[in-house]
Amino acid sequence: MVDIELLSAKMSVEKLLMNNTGVTSGVGLSETNDTVNVYARYSDDKSIQHIRNQVGTKSDGKEIVIIHTGDVKALQYDNINRKSYNRPVYGGMSVSHKSVTAGTFGCVVYDAQTKKPMILSNNHVLANSSLLSNPTAFIGDEIYSPGCYDTSGCQYKLGTLTRFVPLQEDVYNFVDCAVSSPDNDEDINPNIIGIGIPQGYEAPRENMNVVKSGRSSGVTYSKIIDTHASMEVSYGNSIIRFASCVVTEANAIGGDSGVVSINTDNNKVVSLLFAGSDTVTVYNNIEYVLSALDITITPDGTVPHPQIETTSSGYDYFVKSLAISTIGIGVVVGVLPAINEQVQLALHRKFS
Repeated sequence: MVDIELLSAKMSVEKLLMNNTGVTSGVGLSETNDTVNVYARYSDDKSIQHIRNQVGTKSDGKEIVIIHTGDVKALQYDNINRKSYNRPVYGGMSVSHKSVTAGTFGCVVYDAQTKKPMILSNNHVLANSSLLSNPTAFIGDEIYSPGCYDTSGCQYKLGTLTRFVPLQEDVYNFVDCAVSSPDNDEDINPNIIGIGIPQGYEAPRENMNVVKSGRSSGVTYSKIIDTHASMEVSYGNSIIRFASCVVTEANAIGGDSGVVSINTDNNKVVSLLFAGSDTVTVYNNIEYVLSALDITITPDGTVPHPQIETTSSGYDYFVKSLAISTIGIGVVVGVLPAINEQVQLALHRKFS
């Protein structure tokens, strides 16, 4: 559990900066350095001074560090390296919904109930950035590999959309994730190109060395710099806000969305990539993803039940069946709902 005073300081800064300045892309924290991280869209003196005028140099006694990110956006767009047709499809290869350009097949996962193999990626890769208020994808939609952009049209059907968590514009989201089922189980392989077969999962930690294998940038390495960031992410003309993000040094480009990040020490999955900029890459905590979709990394694995951390002050929770308890200095902890509840309501919390 993150230090309560540090988490409270982070939330105080977040309340001042998120959704009202236009110069910040997110707010996080460093447990190692005992600091609050402010992720700035712009690095010019005027923008930095604007942030300092809003929050100063400290929050509740914790130093505030400003990190330049540029504009953080879903990594689906921009120039994409092409991938060719292959069966079976491995983690790190091109995949997409019938109405999407191309993203990455993160890895094989397994339905927690049936143990059937499934294809893990993002909502914005497999479900066309579908919103709760404006559905643009439906269960049973065709999924292709390579992605439709890579073959100048949707040519090679791999399977169908099975589950996804809708995104929402007016609240904090915790995940951008979806799974599809292959038409034939033998058409997907649990190996990730250049990495191998994942050996389960674990929670991400600050300073952890990680590796990923994406369809656009291949195998790259980085280090986790934040595991508690709230981020504003551009999805075309929309800004979608996320809580409890994992931030690493930049290790991805457009088309890498959907890859899983792996701990280099033990080949365990720690996060799911969904956004980034020129200087940072942004992931969802894998525990939230597995819980949201009711899936496991290995056939005999278990579904985690992670806790949501946020300050109670200024936030109105709207999550069905969320078990809540208060543990000092207004910090609220709750267990994520199961997938059947999330698909109806989505994981979120309202802005103050």
